[in-house]
Amino acid sequence: MSGEHGQLLGGLPAPVRRSLLAVLVVAVAVASDACDASVGDAAALAAAVKRAGSDACFCSFDKRPACVGRTSVVAVTADIALAAPVHIPFNASVSLVGPHAISGAGDHGLFVTFGQLALSGLRLADGNAMGTGGAEGCGTIAIFGACGGCVDVKPTGSLAVSDASFERCAANHSGGAIYAYLSEVTLRNVSFARTSAGVGGGAIAIWGGEATIVASTFVGTQSSFTGGALCCAKSNCSVSRSLFRSTSAGEGGGAVAFEGGGSGGYGPAARSLELEDTVFEGTAANHYGGAVLVSGGAVAAVGVTFDRCAAAVGGAVHLESSKGYSGVSPIESDLDLRRCTFSSCRATTGDGGGVNVVSAGRVTLGPGLVFRGNVAETGGGGGAYLRNISESLVVRDAVFAENRCRSRGGGLFVEFQAPKPRVECARCPVEIDPYSRQPCAYAKNGTWRSWDVSSDVAVVGSTFVGNEANFSAGGLGVTGGARMALEDTSFHRNSARISVPRP
Repeated sequence: MSGEHGQLLGGLPAPVRRSLLAVLVVAVAVASDACDASVGDAAALAAAVKRAGSDACFCSFDKRPACVGRTSVVAVTADIALAAPVHIPFNASVSLVGPHAISGAGDHGLFVTFGQLALSGLRLADGNAMGTGGAEGCGTIAIFGACGGCVDVKPTGSLAVSDASFERCAANHSGGAIYAYLSEVTLRNVSFARTSAGVGGGAIAIWGGEATIVASTFVGTQSSFTGGALCCAKSNCSVSRSLFRSTSAGEGGGAVAFEGGGSGGYGPAARSLELEDTVFEGTAANHYGGAVLVSGGAVAAVGVTFDRCAAAVGGAVHLESSKGYSGVSPIESDLDLRRCTFSSCRATTGDGGGVNVVSAGRVTLGPGLVFRGNVAETGGGGGAYLRNISESLVVRDAVFAENRCRSRGGGLFVEFQAPKPRVECARCPVEIDPYSRQPCAYAKNGTWRSWDVSSDVAVVGSTFVGNEANFSAGGLGVTGGARMALEDTSFHRNSARISVPRP
């Protein structure tokens, strides 16, 4: 010890110095413990949060650059009913620990956080953001308390939730349970049930931020517009080992709506959505993407199951590049599907029983991809319908089985704008069409097309079996300016009512 204080203590006898140091240690410990609390009612909770924002508990960088803040741990010891939302100040770091319930009266939210908020082991229920918001669409900045039925995360804040549940939460605009604007959200082992939003994100809406969701479940959540469970706008979102069951949206994205285009300096121009080892079961949208709706940005799905999803167009997935608007350039969409299964999904009035792509940059289907028993009731592409791919399409180690459509491409249909593609076939065992007598490229069974070049389509190591088209291309159809290469790919028992004559 040096300086004036060291000289002062140094002049004291050793036993006295030790006693004084012990007192100082105890004083520091008491000051630290004062930041923590046990609460059993709303008033005590509000007081503990307010105390957490004081200088004694947290040192904000702008006030004390040399001081490191700490998290105030608040144990919730009884069920708490809030009469008003609890505000977490920007200079606070608060961790609320259950196991107990925190609920609202159904006419206000539970938390508005400008600081760092962690929730663990809690049941959160009956929060409602009843204010009025901005224009429709989850990418807009909603105002006046219309967002985040349970938790509203402001730009200076962050939210981490673990081993918790949200029930009966609602928002007039976005984020039935959680809304995050220019902030970070991390969820692990969290369940959402019967949450809803008037516009976007029946459970969660995030705008211009980062979201990581692990081992969580969404059951019966719904939105009136997009993203029955999750709306991810101009954000990077990752979902792994999670379940979406019976979620729905009035417009698009029965479970997830992703708008990947950046704007206005809020981070990179294109954002990403990553889905891994996740199940979408019985999700639905009235118009686009029974499970997932994508507009701009990169989407990668690995080990994902889509089962019994339904929409008017794109029974499970609907994807298109963002169109852009004033001051914002269009953003292409890239799609990468690996080890995914699409089963019994349905497009009721349009194309793509499993997947419908309107426009995209790069599309990769496989390896390990299965489309089985999907239906496009009035359109084409019983398994998938892909249009206007500007870069390349690769289909590798994929199985299209027992899909059907009313139009073209019982298994898969690919459409380019330029005329006349060319088909090259290597080692493709295909039954001879009894009408045109042409192997491989024409006929009811396999593929049909004509000749010339623009984009590249490669189908490698794949199987088309038992697919059916009411018009043409029972297994695989390609039209427009594409050079298509088939390698080690087989076609069996596919059927179409009309064969296409050689041009």
